[in-house]
Amino acid sequence: MAFSQENNPDRGMIIQILEHLLEACIVEQAQSILPSFGSSKHILFVAQDEVPALEDSNKVSLIKSLIAQRAKMEVDSIKYCIRVYDRSTSKCPSKWPGSVWHGLRDPTQEALSMVTADVLVEASSSQRSDDLFSGYSQGSFGDISTFLKCISNWSEDGVVFPQPLFQATMKHLSSSSEGKIAVTMMVKSAVKDLEIIKRPDEILSEGSKFFDALQALLSETSVLDIIGERFLQEVIEASMLQGSYFEKESILCSLLSCSTIIERVHPLLMQKKWYACFTGIRGFPTCYQRDVEQIHSTIQDGLHKCHTLIHSNILLLLRRPSAKNNVLSWLAAVVSLNETRAGPKYELKKGNPGTCTDGFLVNFCAVLLNFCQPFFSNHPSAPKLPLIVPEYPSSPSCRLDLHNEPCLSHSIIINPERQSKDHVRFQCLDGNYKFVTEIFFITLRGLHIGLLPATDTFMKTLSNLAKEIERKGGGDKLLSDLNGLYLISGSCCLLDPLLVQKCSEFYITNAVWLTMLMESCNDEKLSKEEIHSKQRKLFSLIPEHAVKDMVRWFLFVLRTQAKLLQGLQLTPFVDCCISLLERPDLLPGPVAQSQIISVLLACVGRDRGDSNRLLSTESWGGIRGELAAMVQGSPAFQSRLGPALLHTFAAVGVVEGLDVDKEDFDKYSARFDITQLLLHLWTQPSCRESIIQQSGTQKFSSFLGAIFDTLLYQLNDSMTRISNVHRMELEKDNVETWLKLSGEETQSKERFLAAERRASKHLLNMGMTLLSLLESITEVESISRHFVTPPLAVRTASAMMGFLDHLCGARQAELKVKDPDQLKFDPRKLVTQLARVMVHIWRVEKNGVKENGFTLSLAAHPDYSRQVVSKVVSILERHQLCGADITNDYKGLLAELDKKNGPGDPMAQASVTIGSVGSEFKPGTIADWQREIDLLTIDKNALHEMYTGTLQDSVYDSASLEGVHSLEDRAVPSADPRSPRLMAILRDIKQLQESLSVHPDSSVYVRQDEERMDLVRVLITGPVDTPYSYGCFVFDVFYPTNYPVDPPLVLLTTTGNGTIRFNPNLYADGKVCLSLLGTWHGGDSSEKWNPLQSNLLQVFISIQGLILIPEPIYNEPGYEAMQGTPQGKIRSSHYNAYIQVNTIRYAMLEQLRHPPAGFEDTVKIHFMLLREVILQQCSKWLKNTVSADHEQKLRKAVNELREELEKL
Repeated sequence: MAFSQENNPDRGMIIQILEHLLEACIVEQAQSILPSFGSSKHILFVAQDEVPALEDSNKVSLIKSLIAQRAKMEVDSIKYCIRVYDRSTSKCPSKWPGSVWHGLRDPTQEALSMVTADVLVEASSSQRSDDLFSGYSQGSFGDISTFLKCISNWSEDGVVFPQPLFQATMKHLSSSSEGKIAVTMMVKSAVKDLEIIKRPDEILSEGSKFFDALQALLSETSVLDIIGERFLQEVIEASMLQGSYFEKESILCSLLSCSTIIERVHPLLMQKKWYACFTGIRGFPTCYQRDVEQIHSTIQDGLHKCHTLIHSNILLLLRRPSAKNNVLSWLAAVVSLNETRAGPKYELKKGNPGTCTDGFLVNFCAVLLNFCQPFFSNHPSAPKLPLIVPEYPSSPSCRLDLHNEPCLSHSIIINPERQSKDHVRFQCLDGNYKFVTEIFFITLRGLHIGLLPATDTFMKTLSNLAKEIERKGGGDKLLSDLNGLYLISGSCCLLDPLLVQKCSEFYITNAVWLTMLMESCNDEKLSKEEIHSKQRKLFSLIPEHAVKDMVRWFLFVLRTQAKLLQGLQLTPFVDCCISLLERPDLLPGPVAQSQIISVLLACVGRDRGDSNRLLSTESWGGIRGELAAMVQGSPAFQSRLGPALLHTFAAVGVVEGLDVDKEDFDKYSARFDITQLLLHLWTQPSCRESIIQQSGTQKFSSFLGAIFDTLLYQLNDSMTRISNVHRMELEKDNVETWLKLSGEETQSKERFLAAERRASKHLLNMGMTLLSLLESITEVESISRHFVTPPLAVRTASAMMGFLDHLCGARQAELKVKDPDQLKFDPRKLVTQLARVMVHIWRVEKNGVKENGFTLSLAAHPDYSRQVVSKVVSILERHQLCGADITNDYKGLLAELDKKNGPGDPMAQASVTIGSVGSEFKPGTIADWQREIDLLTIDKNALHEMYTGTLQDSVYDSASLEGVHSLEDRAVPSADPRSPRLMAILRDIKQLQESLSVHPDSSVYVRQDEERMDLVRVLITGPVDTPYSYGCFVFDVFYPTNYPVDPPLVLLTTTGNGTIRFNPNLYADGKVCLSLLGTWHGGDSSEKWNPLQSNLLQVFISIQGLILIPEPIYNEPGYEAMQGTPQGKIRSSHYNAYIQVNTIRYAMLEQLRHPPAGFEDTVKIHFMLLREVILQQCSKWLKNTVSADHEQKLRKAVNELREELEKL
């Protein structure tokens, strides 16, 4: 080749060396004759000044220009650069001086790194979203793809990217904004290529090259810095969008999105290749456990690889001061921008484009748990636990958005500083908190919005599928296949043994930490109350989900795959749960208490929760005994659980801030769990003794009172539903009439019958279980003593009389159903249990106890019937239901009742003593006083004027309610004049004073406590033309800590000493079911409590208009379909008859004899002014009685009322 050496004697040699390295022929444009060369050579035309000299300062840029020009002639630019680099590192050919060779080698290698960087930048720009021709292939393509394969040693031809060249290339890329974008695109591309994998069981085998490429990229520190900057950019962008941004756009999105969790169930799932590894399992959907575990294990290994890769590299970032804040901000942003997943209305099956999916966030939680492993309680680094600062959630430095977050100790986080809408809210403002504190709370919150909602959705969907399969009779193969697919695919991720282990260890650590906080307040110099005050203050800083989620998690595992807990030490968790049960002032409320009870019950193997049948392919086996032994071996379980359960049983009755549409809570189900746990404890001597030691205390009395609250609801309601089943069966037996019904009417009645059967079975099971507990504990004399002293003696007598009246009285025929076993209804067993309880109590009185309140109360009960009580003896003897000792003692009780009542039946005697003393009255006739009152003409206008003029000034006033208000033991929050609570109370007071008015047809009277503004008592007079007419119904009201965010607590106190249920929405224990109060399922948001609009007056008006109505039976769910039908009218009239009698007994007579505190004068004036109107109403009711039993009870009550009214 000819070339000019005129200016540079080494010029020709330099060109030869460059031609050798670059695999090209360099031609200076000044030459007129082209050289001859083979077809393998590529011509590079250069100007004379473009040929570098050894001494040139710009030789790198000149060589770079040549390499860039030559690289464009190659199909694969990256591999060309590798070839050139490999040539440059080879030994200098002998024909050239080493000084010249080495003088060109280093600038050539540097130029190569620059060209490689430029090639990658250009490739990354071609893949951006604004490029029309990008995105058409499934994986990465072109130079980026080649680069990733070569750096990970996965190139098809074995080409390996040299490490020095890689490092130099990364250095150049990190020095420019375009280069940083290219690096980001390479990382995303490496991750994105995972999406071309067709099946989850191929993640590990087919994804290895992608994992290796990613690891190779992230091994370079400059790349880590770029990733750290990218994290901050993602936080900024996501803050302006929604949480789903991270799943769509994050640099790690494809790694975190690898999951088998099904987001929505639909038939097309069965055709997707992704799920073929599950549908192809032998015997699908009823597969062998070992086959499922085998495929699960393969998939889980691949997912673990993803988790480990993310964790290890984020850990490297956290060790770099420049990136640590960005990483923690990113983690916090993923959590906080998906907060809506933790809300009550979140249902993924309906789609929620604003948040990430379950699969993404479960993987995210798995990564978070990896960060927490070093300070797990069983880890050598456990001493780091004291470094977790409880003040972090309420600190302005907290990265999480926890403003208005409910906390333990009935508190709330007020942290408006974190309410900004930009990315700054995710940054730590002062950096005072250590990593262990930040990652602990981020993980705690991450599980709250990620893993726990995923498990809830999983269990709820399985339950819905099982119900649908049952509804269709199990014959729908597609539905069964979908159920099997959803179960097997979901459990692969949610019940991954490694995830379960880590999450369980995290929550055990959480339990250890909470216990540590409690113990840190112990100080010999402080009183018990001072220690408790310190603990309350400390726990008021901790979000309540720290306890709720911990319990929810273990309940999920125990109800699905308890064997996964094998080998874990659960004692710290159990001890923490019991400690919290002992301290209801620390817990967020009865909802959390009931969850703790459920998980303890599951630990001892007596859980009521039903798991999907496919989850039960393998029994608990040895794990049941292991867990039970571990739990029961805890000293706290042996000595402290029993007393804590007694308090909890009573405490779940009134729930502050409850919304039944938000919380999966039912106090009767909670008490059923407690009952089962108490029955279990009763079988163990040490536990039983700890319970007996509580007898004689107020705690025990409250527990026993709550037992009767619960029994009255469960047994009475079950009897009512059984009688409904009886009536429906009679209707169906009338074939001629039944066949005349329309198809819609028949279906409606069949649904009603099925619902009543289910409800009665469920209620009977709970009621008889509780009765078994009562039967057991009353055998202990010290416990039975509680029942012989008022007021419990009165309640016990009333309850027993009511139960026996159902079973042995005039209404017993209504309980005669065709298949009592189907309903689990055993009247003989029920009568026997009642008799045993009565005998146990009677024995205490018989043995010389001074108080004999039980027999006195039973004899004095308005519904006492000797015929009913004595029938029990014949039942016991005829069927030999119990031993002679019980039967004989029951006869002794009956004899004692005869002594107190005299010969005959007091109820029968009362029915004939209606007018003046000695007058005879025959049922069905009209008494003289009725004729007189019916003839009386009342001037309604004059009455209205007199009533309003006399009582208008009484509508609102203050009074001393100390010692009489049923909710006065609620916590008293600080009276900060700036608090929203106090301001809302003042608004309520002003509105009540201005808006309340009186009317003889119905009025509302309010009394505010003189000392505490948060305590209110309300008297509502029953609306006219209802079974509540003119009765005085008293409600106690408490403004909760978080008012007006939470609705007020409202409790009915007019309940016949806790024995009368006045309405489907007014329970005997005082509970008021109203959607406005969050105690009833609201149809829509307009019926729910609105903190900005709702108020106390609205509550009173709702009670008047929605509860105290003419036909209250239709407030019972499922009964509305009967409204207007002949059967509905009959049931409604019988229900009203029951209310009429009790309105007179307890809303009139009781109020006249014992006026409620604060309303003494109001009640007296009310009845005095309306005396004649009330008697006319009573006469009308007496003319329309529905049965002889109703007439008998009503006449007795009216007679007593007339006597009291005459005293006014």
